[in-house]
Amino acid sequence: MDMEKVTTEQQLSKWAELIQTRLESGQSIKEFCRTNGVSKATVMKR
Repeated sequence: MDMEKVTTEQQLSKWAELIQTRLESGQSIKEFCRTNGVSKATVMKR
């Protein structure tokens, strides 16, 4: 299997999990990013 493809799939899976966690938390994007050490700009790009 192509390592680049695996890495991309892992990154997408990680982001999907992070987004689901944020949705379930009920927090605003700003609040979630602050409490989880994630850049709001990074989240908004996804």
